[in-house]
Amino acid sequence: MSFINDVIRHPVLISHLSGANNYTWVHFRAASKLLISKPLRYFEERFPEFIRLHKVVLANPTCIKKVIPPPTLKKSGAVELEDGTRLPISRRRWKEISDAITTAGQETELTKDAPVIMFVTGDRNKGLLLQQFIETTYSPYHVHIMPQANLVCGLLNEVPATDLPVLIILDTRLSFQESLSVVRQLKSNKHTSFLPVVVLVREDEKEGVYHHFLHYANSVISVPEQNTTFVETIKWLCEYWLRFNRLPNQVILEEWGMVS
Repeated sequence: MSFINDVIRHPVLISHLSGANNYTWVHFRAASKLLISKPLRYFEERFPEFIRLHKVVLANPTCIKKVIPPPTLKKSGAVELEDGTRLPISRRRWKEISDAITTAGQETELTKDAPVIMFVTGDRNKGLLLQQFIETTYSPYHVHIMPQANLVCGLLNEVPATDLPVLIILDTRLSFQESLSVVRQLKSNKHTSFLPVVVLVREDEKEGVYHHFLHYANSVISVPEQNTTFVETIKWLCEYWLRFNRLPNQVILEEWGMVS
């Protein structure tokens, strides 16, 4: 039962569920899936935000990329998920479901000037957990997940100073040398040197802590692998960097000569 609780504690990691009376396949956004001995209705009660597309399919609306209308009156429509998976929509529920999906999409639209937090990580699950927590708790902040550390500096050099992220979080657990190089380049470039850079390291990491501080990382934080404790750590990280020690606003940065 504790395993099932771990699954339902983080619905953001799930793309969709499919099942029948006694068993349900849980399809994760990281491309894995698990068979759990619970009916689909069990998950429907616990994930009220998920949409019942069909009697055997329940989908996470944030994973729906496109709605495909039925080609004829006697055929079913479908949705296409972010990974390209197509799921059928019941003909009887087509209008209700298409309206619900449209409404969900409108609710998640970003404001044009939403401040951006860049999370550089090769761990898709941790990226989704951090993104959901920040965008839910610290609206209107928007999280941009960057899977390749070696592209960060080149990308930011092309971004106007007014559009730079207000916080950069680097996950070093999968690529220590790359993240160290990113910190070095960010802090040696006037265009990005003022940006707060927070580095996440493994709990048993010692050398990485020293080297990242040596290259002027603003914070180096040990993070656990377990999802729930990871989210708790991110909670305290955000409390400090988004409430108590935020990057000064545009006017102050201009007065300091940091941006023009």
